[in-house]
Amino acid sequence: MTATTLALRWRALRAGLAAVAGAAVLVPLVASWDDGGRLRLVVTDRGGDMLVSTELPDSGRYALDYQHSYYDQPATEVFQAEGAHFRLAALTSPSEAVLDYYDLAGPRTTTAGGVHVLVPDVAPAIAELPLIATAKGRRTLVVDGRRYPLYAEGGARHVLLRVAPESRLSRLLPWRA
Repeated sequence: MTATTLALRWRALRAGLAAVAGAAVLVPLVASWDDGGRLRLVVTDRGGDMLVSTELPDSGRYALDYQHSYYDQPATEVFQAEGAHFRLAALTSPSEAVLDYYDLAGPRTTTAGGVHVLVPDVAPAIAELPLIATAKGRRTLVVDGRRYPLYAEGGARHVLLRVAPESRLSRLLPWRA
């Protein structure tokens, strides 16, 4: 083995050791750089382009408002985020027929303002929710009082909702959310 070959091997070994040492420092640093369980709601279109990426409130609650296509009445689906999943927490409408339409078991109440509220007995965990948002239904995402229309005036828009854990790193790299 020549001195040049030995020097090249030694240099490669040092570079490899430096990379391992750097990773040993950076990986735990990045992994610990989170916000203690904050969640983001991410909405993408059929092509995967991000339409909405917003931090959820501490409660993890958000809603979808829309005009029910059959009864032509307003309806709201309230969801509760839990980690990387979410569940239907309540369905509300001024029309009791809208609640009947979904055929869900659970207690019902009516607010003083005449809004009927159904809390489903069973609400499976959902990882992703595909929706078709139309101008007729005017499906709108509501997060902590902020409204995000999901429909397009020109026709149907296929969207996908999911919850993603948020970290400081994901805020720096929003396309990874």
